[in-house]
Amino acid sequence: KEFDPYARLGFLTSADTNTIDMTNAIKTGTNQVFLDCYYGSLSREDMTYAQSKDVPVEIWTVNDSSVLANYAKWGVSGITTDRLNVRQILNASEGI
Repeated sequence: KEFDPYARLGFLTSADTNTIDMTNAIKTGTNQVFLDCYYGSLSREDMTYAQSKDVPVEIWTVNDSSVLANYAKWGVSGITTDRLNVRQILNASEGI
């Protein structure tokens, strides 16, 4: 089977400027590449750096509602959780 040039690629690692740069380097121009990291390894500074490099960041496994809402406000592109009430948590954090 051939590699799909449009396949989404996730780099599963910790978050820091080096791994953000490595993630950015594997973009092909046709696929979406994202950093997939444990939420505890992601600092606000690293998130800002990833955004400046146009590298989406997804985090795992966030089960604390206040932590989940905080990272959503930072602009992470995906959150893996063991909870099914993520929308309810985000709505509550936004006063909805």
